[in-house]
Amino acid sequence: MSYTIIDVERQTGISSRTLRFWASKGLFPFTELNEHGTRYFAQSDVEWAQWIECLRSLDMSIEDIRRYLYLFSQGKDTANERKRLLQRQQSKIEQHLKTLQNSLEKVKFKIELYEEMEALGEDIFDKNSKFYYKKLPKFKGKS
Repeated sequence: MSYTIIDVERQTGISSRTLRFWASKGLFPFTELNEHGTRYFAQSDVEWAQWIECLRSLDMSIEDIRRYLYLFSQGKDTANERKRLLQRQQSKIEQHLKTLQNSLEKVKFKIELYEEMEALGEDIFDKNSKFYYKKLPKFKGKS
């Protein structure tokens, strides 16, 4: 069975504009175009679109996805290189998660300070306040 770009959009939730962009970047080499320029997707193309969406959500570049696709098309002999490509992406994601976790801890700390400020009814950031918060050096950055 084949699907139009609108069918794929409905099935996956990926916008037709995004699908067309990916197609223009060579990410759908196995789709077929009819004489009117209508692109038809096989079920495997729909599944590939979902995999592209996953990789893009993880900030993998179009170039790296295109490289992955090329390696995939070369068969099992490239499995190790495909694995390494995904491992590099995994390392980037793990580093990003560490950064996000650090930022989350800072946000939580600030929220606690504001909750304390609300409970006291005083500006704990004001050095003249009797409730001036002594732990401010833990997180530099007022407001």
